[in-house]
Amino acid sequence: MTFQQVQKYEKGVNRVGAGRLQQISKALKVEPSYFFEDTLNKIRSEERSASNQINIPPEVVEFVVSKEGIELIRAFSRVGDYRLRRRIVMLVKSLGAHER
Repeated sequence: MTFQQVQKYEKGVNRVGAGRLQQISKALKVEPSYFFEDTLNKIRSEERSASNQINIPPEVVEFVVSKEGIELIRAFSRVGDYRLRRRIVMLVKSLGAHER
């Protein structure tokens, strides 16, 4: 990778996809969420200051940027059948309720 390519990533001209981010985090031996720590803090502060915006619970944001969250989102987005997607949601909800 050249210096110019790194600059483009730093400035946001080029973007890092989820798969590449996972590879980078593995190479650096950190969780993908490591790269979003500032973003998580910013989201949390925005949630506190904006009463008319949708509030996303911090645990949801943390899950979405985790390795498992990324894998689950990718797999779920490939399911095209709406009824099957609803059944998957129901299954996961019931598994979560069972854990409590």
